[in-house]
Amino acid sequence: MSTALRNYDLIPKTSPYPEDRRTVDAVPAAVTDWLLLQLRSSATGAVVASRSVLLRKDGRVVNDDAITEEVIIPSLEGEKDYYVVARHRNHVGVMSAAVQALNSTTATDHDFTTGLDKYYGGDGKQLEVGCCGLYCGDANGNSWVNATDYSFVFGYIGFNGYSGSDINLNGWVNATDYNYIYGNIGVNSNIPK
Repeated sequence: MSTALRNYDLIPKTSPYPEDRRTVDAVPAAVTDWLLLQLRSSATGAVVASRSVLLRKDGRVVNDDAITEEVIIPSLEGEKDYYVVARHRNHVGVMSAAVQALNSTTATDHDFTTGLDKYYGGDGKQLEVGCCGLYCGDANGNSWVNATDYSFVFGYIGFNGYSGSDINLNGWVNATDYNYIYGNIGVNSNIPK
């Protein structure tokens, strides 16, 4: 994963997710971007908790220090089984295929990268053998990669900075970003509304 946004000091110190605005003093060197984690008590239920986290170059979700991999997400008291949702500003969001047993005393690790069977509805994309991730290209954040996303990129061509239209996360919005949309056109999130 590219750290170009970090190398150019373009990742904001405050997360872009209004569900959990978090601010760091400085964005650590190994970080590629912000990510939003959410919990649902059922696949079709409402979000019960949200947490902005940092995404490290190795694909791990980490706390504000970019080192601690144990992320604490405040949840409703008494509930222990949750679906885990991961959202990125220009990628199609995903949800765990099964509930995860979460509580205040035991850490649970859900690794989306190990197989498509980890994704609700098979929403993951096989990036290479044995490694899966999120589909990119959702420039407008509507959970679909479609022709509308081309328009969002077109409107920002030449922009240098932090933008949802920068699909390849290199800090520039240009024609290269269209290629990522084209490769994923028609993909949508199976996360129930």
